[in-house]
Amino acid sequence: MIKNYLVDTRTHPFQANGEFDDGRYFHIRFRNSSLFIGIYEVPVYGIQNMGARAIYSESKTLLLESLSDVDAISHVSYCYKRFKTTGMEEEE
Repeated sequence: MIKNYLVDTRTHPFQANGEFDDGRYFHIRFRNSSLFIGIYEVPVYGIQNMGARAIYSESKTLLLESLSDVDAISHVSYCYKRFKTTGMEEEE
């Protein structure tokens, strides 16, 4: 499912970017108890694709002060499973 990822920062905000094994990409950010996960067709790290729009995203509030790498990747995995079950892939 997740091919690789890189944590940009672990504190305010926690941010990471990565790639799924199907060639799609993700970005996750956690700040002030707000979690955002976006799934993209192009990499969203670096300057070249900063304006990329998510093809699927989820936001939620977590009653946590911080987010561990393990918890972050777990949230990304659950988000990706929901994306796959929405049928969005057939629309492409």
